[in-house]
Amino acid sequence: MTLSLNIGRPVLAGVEKPNPLTEEFRNGRKFGLTTLIDTPTADADIVFLHGLMGNAYQTWVHVDDERKVYWPMEFLPVDFPYARILAYQYDAHMGPKRKVSQDSVPGFATDLVNQLEKLRSDTNTVVDKQSAKIDGVPHYPIRADHRKMTKFSNREDAGYNMIVKEVRASLEVNPESRLELTDNEQAGFSAKRAIETGRTPGSGKSTLLKYLLTHFRCKQSRSNDIILSHFFSGSNVAIQRSLFGLIRSLLFQVLAYAPEELHKAFNDFQRRCKTSGSCGESWFWEEGELRDILQRAILSASQNYGVYIFIDALDECGDTPDIPVRVFRFLEELIKSALGDYTKLHICFSCRHYPLGDLVPGSCVCLDDFNGGDIERHIRHEFEGIFAEPKLTLVVNAFATRASGVFQWVDLVLPRIWRLKVEKIEKIQEMLDRIPQDLLALYLTLLQNVDDDDKEEMRQTLKWILFAKRILTVREMSFALGTQISGLDSCDQSAPIWKKRYDEEDGRELLRRLSGGLVEVVERVGHNTEKIMAVQFIHYSVFDFLRSPQGITILDPLGTARDIVLRTHLQLTSICVSCFRSDALVEWASGPETRQRKLPNSIPLLEYAVEYGFHHAGEADIYEPIFGRFVKMLDLPKTWVVHCYSWANRKMVAKMNPNVDGGDAIDGILHIAAKFNLRSVCLGLFNMAIEVDSKNWQGLSPMHMAVSAGHEEIVRLFLARPDVALESRNRAAQTPVISAAFSGRINILNLLLENGGNIDAKDEWQQTALIWATILEFDKMASFLIKAGADIHVIDKDGRNSLSYAVASDREQLVALFLNHGVDADIPDIHCETPLFHAVQHRSYKSVIRLLEHGVFADPRNDLGWTPLMLTAVAGASPAAIDIARLLVQQIRVDVNAMNRFGSTALNTAITKGCISMIQLLLGAPGIDVNFRDQTQRVDVNARDDMLLLPETPLMYAIRSGRPKMVEILLRHDGVKKNVIPPNSSLIDLAMQRSRIFMEPLKEPEKEVIQVLTACARVRKCTEKAENGEILRDSQGSSQIYEELVEAGWAFRIRKEHC
Repeated sequence: MTLSLNIGRPVLAGVEKPNPLTEEFRNGRKFGLTTLIDTPTADADIVFLHGLMGNAYQTWVHVDDERKVYWPMEFLPVDFPYARILAYQYDAHMGPKRKVSQDSVPGFATDLVNQLEKLRSDTNTVVDKQSAKIDGVPHYPIRADHRKMTKFSNREDAGYNMIVKEVRASLEVNPESRLELTDNEQAGFSAKRAIETGRTPGSGKSTLLKYLLTHFRCKQSRSNDIILSHFFSGSNVAIQRSLFGLIRSLLFQVLAYAPEELHKAFNDFQRRCKTSGSCGESWFWEEGELRDILQRAILSASQNYGVYIFIDALDECGDTPDIPVRVFRFLEELIKSALGDYTKLHICFSCRHYPLGDLVPGSCVCLDDFNGGDIERHIRHEFEGIFAEPKLTLVVNAFATRASGVFQWVDLVLPRIWRLKVEKIEKIQEMLDRIPQDLLALYLTLLQNVDDDDKEEMRQTLKWILFAKRILTVREMSFALGTQISGLDSCDQSAPIWKKRYDEEDGRELLRRLSGGLVEVVERVGHNTEKIMAVQFIHYSVFDFLRSPQGITILDPLGTARDIVLRTHLQLTSICVSCFRSDALVEWASGPETRQRKLPNSIPLLEYAVEYGFHHAGEADIYEPIFGRFVKMLDLPKTWVVHCYSWANRKMVAKMNPNVDGGDAIDGILHIAAKFNLRSVCLGLFNMAIEVDSKNWQGLSPMHMAVSAGHEEIVRLFLARPDVALESRNRAAQTPVISAAFSGRINILNLLLENGGNIDAKDEWQQTALIWATILEFDKMASFLIKAGADIHVIDKDGRNSLSYAVASDREQLVALFLNHGVDADIPDIHCETPLFHAVQHRSYKSVIRLLEHGVFADPRNDLGWTPLMLTAVAGASPAAIDIARLLVQQIRVDVNAMNRFGSTALNTAITKGCISMIQLLLGAPGIDVNFRDQTQRVDVNARDDMLLLPETPLMYAIRSGRPKMVEILLRHDGVKKNVIPPNSSLIDLAMQRSRIFMEPLKEPEKEVIQVLTACARVRKCTEKAENGEILRDSQGSSQIYEELVEAGWAFRIRKEHC
């Protein structure tokens, strides 16, 4: 039996067999090549070839009492989704029961090769016609007998996993790349450089990057490489097209490979949750801090692993041209920081439009130059049943010339040819000549050619996709269009009109027709991680086109670009507001009993309307004051529309945070205007004598909401009013000044202080703006507050000052600033822990140096008796902890033998944690007592009966816990007493304690400990008595003694039981 691999270019067309397991095939009477699993984009063929007396079904099927498992079809597609799977069957009978095969094995081999060559679109000889092995080509045998390699009942079978491993090895060693890189381009993956795949839209950059990512992930299964990836999406929510989103995504993937940074980040997370509340509600990670963590984590991981970073569509990140440049600068920093160290960092990204120049060193691959052959093969496959040579070649050349290496152009033009059923080559050539060669010009032509009856629906569809704040589902889109096109105020009446039509037609085809083929429906993961059917443009370049001066006029031929944007945002706001007028929502929001139920699901657009509806109003207000239209839209001064919005918003927030309870208070219209930056609405409401300091269900005033959202102009409007309370507090007792610091709004904070805001106001945790800026690592804001006169001596309810929080995140410059301004560096918190404690606990090496140079007391004790040195022993496996411990033992006033309330010293703690480096460091510390007995009275949890253990020296603990390396280190120390053992016992007795109690054989670590003890000439063994006589007198002849000890383990236990 043979499993053959045929690796080459993807197959464009295979023989589809919906049910290949016919009765004829199972009985071995269907000869030749059978396609079991066909994949149009296959990268390799896996061919099953049975042996003599076998067949293509019985050889590979596993049969038991419950079912039959034909694993080539059930298991392989899961592990190799990009492979085509085939089986070759020949007449292999050799017995007397039926006619013996008249063909020969070489004949069967020739037939197999011929059929494979015929099946594949570009011929690749798999095996030589005279042999099953090609000279010079790697041969991959499967090391298993026939039974193990042919019949498997499940994917966990060891034999099956061995086959998967061999097949993956074959695919990795000899893949024929679709893209041949030059030596310089390949150097991008062997050096600390970057490869850029550029730059024409629709040329297959994302496809290539996905292919590379899949290949490297397959390779990762057999290597120690780390594969990181991020694909920007300009049509998705803001975080998915931002540098912040890239940083968070890569950090999530790499932290598992950088335990030091993971530990520090986790400790910081726990500390901030403890002091500030829940992440995502009371505080947020900032881009700068996560960027630093990511850079350190990648550099740390690349010391031990090869790190490959794949980033797609850099041109789609951000809304302004400077955002991709910021990403380039970030990648450049990564590469430069890696150049000086022994690291293995590789970056591959794709981008278009932006001239990169020398921003990022490395190679650039222009895919347009490589796509011609693939496009020709694709066109040839599409037309080979219509035209014969030489006409077929003429059609192929015509398409390839016009396409200019852009796949997207081919995908848009081909359907037009098929729809018109053009079969004459002259007509095809004429159509191709009329179709614009430029991709963006092609978009314009397609939209202009949409039927006149569909033009209005086309415009509304494009507007929603272009201006929506996130991708909409098919259900949301149909609901929005039904409401907008009908022109009715109530979505209860209008939505069913569109929904009925949408259900009667195929949704994908309808959207394709309305958009000229520029819109598609795809399955993807939504913003709540559930799978959705999303409506989006076929390519991000469609976004760019519709935003251009030429493209935006498609949305409204009669208006300017400014007017089109203004009217579109107002239209989208109106559609969202109509959701709040829905009878179903009004009924739901009418009373406490109904509000206990879920939000009505009859309004598909409601969630989007609540979250983003008034954002569109804010966008419109930038172009033109909309107060009058906004009042009319919300039917003010009536408040029932605002009432429905507020309760729906509360319900959605409560869904994410069930603990929120704001009583019956709701958002007012001024809260909405302040939150969504509606400047003209705020001014208009001020003239209507609305209360400016009213509190919503979160205890927030409109001023608070404007400060938190960063709307500086709105804040100025409020500060201009004499009746605004600058000391208004939310439910956490935070003033606008604290909210500005909490949100990182330094400009707004400065504005509030200039207008009389209290810089030292405290919230319910007794924390000021300065403490919050320090906790959240807004160093510039903290420096600004110190210079503005903020009190640096304030302590919160945990007894900590700003310095305690600054050292915890190791911000050296900010720590120095606090120390230079005279902050108390030895102030203990409620647990008697000074800033030095917090610096050591978070392994903030630079901060520890600063504090020690400042002259802080280096040996304080907390309420449990722990010292900073003991804390370093707890985390001794960390290089930073060892460096800090080295600093501390050099301090004159540090007691290296200090004992905590549990009777343990730093050395005892290091022994317990098993850190060799920390133990060696402490053993070399001046004045260390290596024979100190742990005073803790412990119960041995491994014993069957509770057994109180006597105080132990470090050597005794290391022996009893089976740690041979520690025993060896301690025995080498001149000060360690070898005879400090329990009465009537020995060190070897201690090593065998667990085995004796449980009546079990010695484990390997225990044997190694005994070997170390017997190899030490100074270890004396007391006379051992057992039923079989004396076994050991001293340590002479350690090798023989070790063997006798292992063999006589039971005898030792018997002796102890008889004592």
